Amino acid sequence: MRRTTAIAASILVLVGITRAGDEPKLRGRTLSQWLALLDDADAQRRQSALLALELLDVRESRVVRALGKVARSDSVAEARRQAIQLAAAFGPDAREALDDLAAVLKSDGEPTVRAAAATAVGKIGASKPDVVIAVLAAGLQDADGRARAAAAEALGRLGPAAEPAAPALAAALGDNDALVRSQSAYALGRIGVAAKAAAPALAKALTGDKSGEVRKQAIIALEQWGSDAKVVLPSLMEALRDVQPEIRQRSALVIGRLGRDGKSAQPRLIELLRDPDLAVRSQSVHALAAVGEPNELVPVLIERMNDEAAEVRLAAIDELRLLGPAAKAAIPALTAATRDGRAAVREAAAAALKAVQGS
Repeated sequence: MRRTTAIAASILVLVGITRAGDEPKLRGRTLSQWLALLDDADAQRRQSALLALELLDVRESRVVRALGKVARSDSVAEARRQAIQLAAAFGPDAREALDDLAAVLKSDGEPTVRAAAATAVGKIGASKPDVVIAVLAAGLQDADGRARAAAAEALGRLGPAAEPAAPALAAALGDNDALVRSQSAYALGRIGVAAKAAAPALAKALTGDKSGEVRKQAIIALEQWGSDAKVVLPSLMEALRDVQPEIRQRSALVIGRLGRDGKSAQPRLIELLRDPDLAVRSQSVHALAAVGEPNELVPVLIERMNDEAAEVRLAAIDELRLLGPAAKAAIPALTAATRDGRAAVREAAAAALKAVQGS
């Protein structure tokens, strides 16, 4: 929308909106006159008119219908894209243009225009997702990866309401374009646990996709599932060994939310206590505390109180505090920690001692 011609750019410099009767007026032309220019034979004048409409920001039905017409039939791809982006900026106020935008998404010859249409459909139809889900799901089959990715992202914007598109999004996790796969995983995450039927596809993406971004979006999606993520526990355990620290950390987080249902991951979580990344070690401490038994945890937590990173020591101390009297074996270590070089660790150790001693 901002890639304008020199003529259109001049409008930005000379903005001066007034009124002529009931109509707003810009640079000597009324709204009706700017709308009429959308049919001008000169492409630059048409694009100048579109920019004028953006500046006037009048969201009347006649403006929306005109934008839909330009999006569908202008001979210049940039003008079509410009009209689509303006309609998208109108949001739900541009609902009358949805049929035109759906037609653009289905049949426009320019991939960037189809991608813009997918984005616009998601923004405009957010208040009526049932109207646009089928359109966007069909967009996942577009011949161009940019349009498919835009359709997936638009479905994600709809959140849980896009649940009927979950099977199509799950299939898109096998797309040959990494951006499409990433946006599809993002969309499934936005849908949440309602997309549980996509579990096998997300699990495969988490452990087998070559793209780190796709694997990241897959684990972020699974974070939304809470205890329901136990159906993919084997894949979560495998992801604890991912080359990307953030994926290892998030996988530990998801496993921790499983509680005792994640107990089979305990050996691998113990391995992660020596991970080179401190955030991974810290999250693994919390995950172990969630999945393990108190009598098994205390020795492990005591050992982690010697970690070089204060964040990890704090995590171990906090979990000992939560165990209360069941962690009495940690009293000597907690006492020593009250002399730690970090004030936050000393304070946490003192609070944990009180909880463990029952005082």
